[in-house]
Amino acid sequence: MDVNREKIQDLQEGVNLPVDVFVCSASFEDRCRTIPGRIEKSQTKTALVCRNQDLIHVVGDNYTAIMDHFGGNGQAVELNTADPLIGADSLMSSIEKEVNSGANKFLIDITTFTHEAMLILLKIISLVVPKEADVVFCYNPALSYPGASQDEKGWLSKGIGEIRSVLGYSGLYQPERKSHLIVLVGMEGERAEKLIDAYEPNIVSLGKGLQESSISDTLHDVNNFYFKKLKSKYQNLNKFEFSCTNPLDAKDAILSQAELFPDHNVVVAPMNNKISTAGAALASMEMPQLQLCYAHANEYNVDKYSIPSEEYIAFRLPNLWGI
Repeated sequence: MDVNREKIQDLQEGVNLPVDVFVCSASFEDRCRTIPGRIEKSQTKTALVCRNQDLIHVVGDNYTAIMDHFGGNGQAVELNTADPLIGADSLMSSIEKEVNSGANKFLIDITTFTHEAMLILLKIISLVVPKEADVVFCYNPALSYPGASQDEKGWLSKGIGEIRSVLGYSGLYQPERKSHLIVLVGMEGERAEKLIDAYEPNIVSLGKGLQESSISDTLHDVNNFYFKKLKSKYQNLNKFEFSCTNPLDAKDAILSQAELFPDHNVVVAPMNNKISTAGAALASMEMPQLQLCYAHANEYNVDKYSIPSEEYIAFRLPNLWGI
């Protein structure tokens, strides 16, 4: 399968249902229900429905709706945005159990996992799921992000708490080397700004989504607004572009940027969409010394975060197993 971008009503044919295991994450974004809503209970033996314990007050309704949709086939997987070890343990045990029970056909909806949780999930899949298995990833792009506007009042998240390397992507830090921070800029400008200030890197590379690969011209314009805002604050920036719809192309763009400064410790902050974040995971697997980091947000704009589109993007990631 190449990267397929189709109408959501065609999802059942496009992702080759039925599957043994469907994996998704409940969120405060209604977008979390778009892909699960297109999958009938009979089309998956097990639906692993993830939820963040610390956000249950805002994800509870969507979580209940997804679990009700899958009935007895639904199984809860507990995550926690404040403690990634909780999610890693839950995901590992849940997926390992399915593999040991003979599951070899998976559909993974990455739409509304946090970037950190999705990266951990990809690492677990590479470790637990046999490379002979059929694993398809799907993503429902946002039609718009109402909270992110091209002015100073727009916001999707506010403040950052802990900044940490992502479990499984710690890279190789050499104290004698200078640092190179690569940021895949998304819609959360303040979050990116605070992360750059916290790292104080010697070199900053800002990545902007390619217009021809953007989900829409409108989203590209908003992304470009936040990119320009960051660029105006920090001097001597290195600029590059990456794909928002093809994880392999995103991986290549990240690696090319990292290789421009070969004698630096490289840290990548994937802050754009989940497809480019998958590209960051592949880049780390190809260049193990590269570290992926995550800035935990203090607050989300839960009422105006995103509106789901009527499309989905599906792809496989054979590179997870080193192919």
